[in-house]
Amino acid sequence: MVRSAASSVKIRQNSKPPRKHRTSRLEAEAWRRAVDEAGRAAKEIAAEAGVQVRAVEGAIERARALHDLRGAQQQQLATAIERHQGDVLREADRLRAMATWPPQPLVPEGSLPLKRQTALLSHEKGLQSSIRAWTAIVAEYRNLMASITGGIDQALEGGNPKLTGGARLLLLDLVESFGRGERPDNLSYSAVTGDLSSGPYHILTEVSSLGDPRAIAARRRLDHLVKDVTQGEDIAALRKLRGRWETVRDNLVGSLEDIALRGLPAGRCRWCPGAPAVRAKPLPAG
Repeated sequence: MVRSAASSVKIRQNSKPPRKHRTSRLEAEAWRRAVDEAGRAAKEIAAEAGVQVRAVEGAIERARALHDLRGAQQQQLATAIERHQGDVLREADRLRAMATWPPQPLVPEGSLPLKRQTALLSHEKGLQSSIRAWTAIVAEYRNLMASITGGIDQALEGGNPKLTGGARLLLLDLVESFGRGERPDNLSYSAVTGDLSSGPYHILTEVSSLGDPRAIAARRRLDHLVKDVTQGEDIAALRKLRGRWETVRDNLVGSLEDIALRGLPAGRCRWCPGAPAVRAKPLPAG
């Protein structure tokens, strides 16, 4: 009888119901991987952990949901990163296409385009000095052209004979040619249908031929204006500016080409997906 009672106690001890268990996320993830990746059965895991099968199954389902959510978030992050990098690379392409003569401002108008450029300069800090040098050249070019244009307008004002607007356009075209380092050919003239012209530019109206006294006077006056304009100090300054522009352009375009070949922006910016939040600062004035 004593032996029989002892055996009954032992049986009751061995058949105790599984204990209640509070499953952590790490444990649930380990169970999920054991079932989904290693092919183990939930019943086997429950017996090993000493918990109810339904507790293991519930924990695995929650772990699966969390795993799927993390996978979706990682995919969204990867897509956002790819889109952001594409925006930055397109801005680099835009700058490379704009690095031409005559120099024009590289800072775009509008809030979003300006932020794209700011993002590029945050990623590629080496570009910042080239952009500053370019901006200085644009300002100097504008000042020089304002001075040259003002001088041309003043020289054309009044005078006899009175030249048409084509003379002004011709002189400005010559200035641009000298600015590009070109030396244009001597002016040639023609008189057709009563107009004195030099190339595509109409210089004087109501002339009968190249031998017309008014045509001769207009040609002499224009030749004198060409000499004064092209041999002035501003043209010499424009040529020097062109030389500086070539150096800045080579540095800028070289860096932008490196970015294009790399295909991946360096560094980070405050708009990088997944980057810690950074308090926005006012963008520099364009």
